Order: sequence, then structure tokens, then C-alpha cells
Amino acid sequence: MRNPTLIIEKTLGKLREIYITNDLVKGREDAISRFSAEKETLRIRQDYGQYNEDRLTITHDGKTDNIVMDGFVISPVVKDTHFFTLSSGINSHKFEIIGETPEGQAFELRLGISEPEILPYIVYAIILLSYIKDVEKTEVFWKMIRTGYLSGTIGEKIDLIIEFKGLCGKVINEYPFMKLFLQKGFNKVIESFKSEIGKLSFLHNN
Repeated sequence: MRNPTLIIEKTLGKLREIYITNDLVKGREDAISRFSAEKETLRIRQDYGQYNEDRLTITHDGKTDNIVMDGFVISPVVKDTHFFTLSSGINSHKFEIIGETPEGQAFELRLGISEPEILPYIVYAIILLSYIKDVEKTEVFWKMIRTGYLSGTIGEKIDLIIEFKGLCGKVINEYPFMKLFLQKGFNKVIESFKSEIGKLSFLHNN
């Protein structure tokens, strides 16, 4: 039996994942060849919900070769741990992208997302890495996008916000389908920062 395949399509300001089983492949061959991922579930375990340990093998331009972007060589195989509960509707992924930096150093990029879909976020992560050009900083910005969390002094946080805003503009200009993802993340960062400034003002006034 064929493993399920994930394909993506562009919609206004975002990417959308489509889950295809064996009987739905016909008519989707071009999309599968262009960019898709075959999902193989290696292990399933139960612990207050279900954990699926999956291996995604990415096909791009009809091949499963390494993905090369701005000097980064990225493996087409991505490990993903998908946690979900049917009762509460919780969905989260912890995925790992591996490869080599432009300097030839091996890297592991470990990221998470609280969404039912996974393939669009792998694409977003690869694009961000190619722009930021630093694995640790990509993880920092990803955490900002997910949670709004900022580390450092007030001045350092302001610098991060300015840098992140500039990054968003550049990425969206070239990849419009990342607009909603980045805008949502930027709004979280601004709300988090405003909340912190508000708390500091309260403490100062009292």
C-alpha cells in the first residue's frame, strides 16, 4: 500500500496542505512532481494523546535530491513528531531539518508548530533559513513567530523587532505566500512587547 502524499498549493498569502491517499493520486501527478512529501509513519505511541513519529521524503522538480538554497544543502528527508488528540483538537508538530551550511558544516534545525498541517511550515522554515543564513538565529526568529517571545534587554528586543520587520518585508516581496504566516508572527511579537512595556510602566508608576 502506497504511503500518503502531502502536496501544497498557493492560496492568497499562504500555502495550503492537501493530504492525498493512494486512490486520489490520479490527476495530481504534476503537483506531486513539482513539490510534495511522502509521509511514512515509523512509530505510534499513546500518552495523553497520540504521537506519530513520521518521516517525510520531499520530492521537488520530480526528484528527491538535496534541496539547495543560497548555499545551504538541505536533506529531502525531514523527521516529524506529530502529537494530536481527537477529544480536544490539539495538533502540534516538532520537526527536524538537517543539512550543511555554505561553509560545509553539518546542522540540525529543530522547530515546532501548533498546527494540523506540516509541509507548508517546512517550506517556510527552509526559506527563512536561506534568508537569515544562521541556524541558531533562525530558531530564535521561529520562536518569535510562534509565541511572540523576545529575549534580552529592552534595547536588544527593539533591535530584534526592527531586524524581524526588515526580514518580513524582504521575504514577503519574493515569496508572497508567506505573508499571512509572517504577519501573524509579527503581530504576536508586537503584542508581547507592548505587554512587557505596559508591565514596566505599571511597576515604575507604583
